[in-house]
Amino acid sequence: MITMASLSDLNQIAALNRQFHLDMPYFPWDTPEWIEQEIRAGHYYVIRDADGIVGALCLHTNSQSGVAEIEAMATRANLHGQG
Repeated sequence: MITMASLSDLNQIAALNRQFHLDMPYFPWDTPEWIEQEIRAGHYYVIRDADGIVGALCLHTNSQSGVAEIEAMATRANLHGQG
């Protein structure tokens, strides 16, 4: 089941997002500050199992234009390539 992320999910989301880190001057997607801001704004969703967070998605939506934009998306490494 997909649910809204909470601040208690921050560290697990950051760990997932570090999988796609790029060494560039401005790369906010795996920083606790950016993730916290997005969770507080209601943009982060997670899916869980018995071991914790399976995946996380930061989704920005615009209800007026109907446009949605994925800011960040990550799953546990053992699930990569499984569709």
